[in-house]
Amino acid sequence: MPPPPGALKFNVDASSQGSAGLAGIGGILRDDKGTVLGKFSKCIGRSDPTRAELMAIWEAGIFLSKSKWGDGRSITIESDSQLACKWVGGFVQVPTVFEDIVSKCRRALDKLGIHLVFVYREQNSAAHTLARSGVGRDQALVWEVG
Repeated sequence: MPPPPGALKFNVDASSQGSAGLAGIGGILRDDKGTVLGKFSKCIGRSDPTRAELMAIWEAGIFLSKSKWGDGRSITIESDSQLACKWVGGFVQVPTVFEDIVSKCRRALDKLGIHLVFVYREQNSAAHTLARSGVGRDQALVWEVG
């Protein structure tokens, strides 16, 4: 589902090989017409799946802060990790082991006024494909229009 007219949507996801195996993260930024404006795919080394999902959210915030798209327009990040969305949104208590990355996510999103929402996996397939390909990447893929 596209964002409202003039708004942007950034789908993010993570993929890991087991509970502490190599992990990749990916994301795809689109406008209200579905045009791809940017994307990323990278390996983050060994990580548990939950931390990897949080890293994907944080990476989207970093991407937007460095791009021309993080200029005050309405942006929503969509993740299929319900737990990560609840933690970053402040809806449930965060375990101590994840407080550092959750704080980084909150700061990055708050700075740009970004909304984070949960979506079902079926709505996140492009980001999942980028995350899965990130597991085996030697170098990060970061691409932006213009």
